[in-house]
Amino acid sequence: MSDATTPLMLPETLDTAAAPALLEALRARRGAALVVDASALRWIGGSCAQLLLAAAKAWRVDRRPLSLVDLGEEPRALLALLGIEPAQLSAD
Repeated sequence: MSDATTPLMLPETLDTAAAPALLEALRARRGAALVVDASALRWIGGSCAQLLLAAAKAWRVDRRPLSLVDLGEEPRALLALLGIEPAQLSAD
């Protein structure tokens, strides 16, 4: 079980198979400030990138902060290929 003060730790791989678990984790944290720790992330696919984009939008609508931290070079490059800037995955 997690609370609002515990960062959401992303796994090494966020592929289509990981999307349901990511969606559930994000839903469980909706309405509270959230830090998403990407320090272990090495690969992100389109479906999980879309989920993180949708989460950032939802947190903006809710006027709650969402921060993506410790995003490495490899996932940054993959996001760039998808046309996504890391700043789009945060909400202030």
